[in-house]
Amino acid sequence: MGSDFTFREATISDYHDVMAIGEVYNGVDYLPSRYEDMMRSHNHTGYVSVVNGEIVAFVAACIVDNGETLVTRAGRVNDKYRGQGVYGSLLRFARKQIAAVGGVKYEAFTTLSKNFEENKDKIKAVYTEILIKNAMYYRSRFKIKDFKALPNDLNTMPTLLQKADLENIFSSDATCKHLFKSNRIVCGWVPFRLLSSNIDYILKPDTLLLASCRHDRSNNDVIYTCLTAGMHTPCKLGLVYSIDIFGGDVSEVRHHIQVHAKNLQSVADDRECAVTVMWEDNLLPADVESILNGVDMAEPTRAQAGKLYLLEKQFQ
Repeated sequence: MGSDFTFREATISDYHDVMAIGEVYNGVDYLPSRYEDMMRSHNHTGYVSVVNGEIVAFVAACIVDNGETLVTRAGRVNDKYRGQGVYGSLLRFARKQIAAVGGVKYEAFTTLSKNFEENKDKIKAVYTEILIKNAMYYRSRFKIKDFKALPNDLNTMPTLLQKADLENIFSSDATCKHLFKSNRIVCGWVPFRLLSSNIDYILKPDTLLLASCRHDRSNNDVIYTCLTAGMHTPCKLGLVYSIDIFGGDVSEVRHHIQVHAKNLQSVADDRECAVTVMWEDNLLPADVESILNGVDMAEPTRAQAGKLYLLEKQFQ
C-alpha cells in the first residue's frame, strides 16, 4: 500500500463520501439509515481511509461488554483498492486509537458463510470460533392479510420484554444456559455478553424483543424457554427485518414469528422487504421455512440458507 493513504476518525459530514465507497450487501445495507446515529453514539467510532482526498474505506468500532469488547461493523472498501491492504491498515489504525483509551480485552465480528469460507484459513489463524448460527434469507413484498390466527395457548404466546425482564433473564443462570449456549446474545448481527450494561444497546426503538415459556417442559429455574429479537431497518431495497431466535421449539417459534410478521406488516408500508432469520441447532431449516411459509408472501424469492459465524480474539 502506498504512502499516500491516510487514516482518521469519521465524522457525520463524511456521510455521502462513506456511502460513495460502493454498494454492499445487495441492497440491504443498514449503514445509510444508521450512520448518523452510530456516529453520535457514545459506544461507536467510525474510521476512514483517505487517498488523494477520497474516502476509500470505512469501519465502525463498537464497544460493548462494559467496555471490554470491540466489535467491528459495516466494514467496506472501494473496489479499486481491494487487495491492497487498505482495510487491514485501517483496522490497525482503529485498534491503535482504541488501545490508547484502554480497557478493551477482546475483538469480535460476525460474518456470513461466503466471507468465512473465502477467508477461512486467514480467519481461523487469528480468531476463535465462538458461535455458528443457521441463517435463512427471504426477499419479498410481504402480504399478511390472510395470516391465520393460531390457537390461544397461554403457555406459548410470547410477551413483549422490557428492560427489567431482560435483567431478570441475564440474572438467571438456568435461563441463560437454556437460551444462550455460547453465553452470548447476537441481535442485529452484534454479539453481546449477558451483561446488564448491554441491555440498552439491545433494547432499541426499532427492536421487538419477545419471550415465552412452555411450562410443561421447563424446570422451575427457567424463566423463558424461547426468546426472539426482531429488528427493522430501512435500506435501498425497502426494509430489512432481522429475526434472531434463541431456544424454543416449532410451536413456540411459530407464535413468535406470527407476532414479528404483524410487526413487519405495520412498518413495511408495502415496501419490498428482506427478512433474515437466524437460529442455533434447536430447529431444522425445513421447520423454519415451513413457519415462514405460514406468512402469505406475494411472489417471494426462494429462501437462501447459510451460516452466521461469530469470531473473537484477544485484543492486541
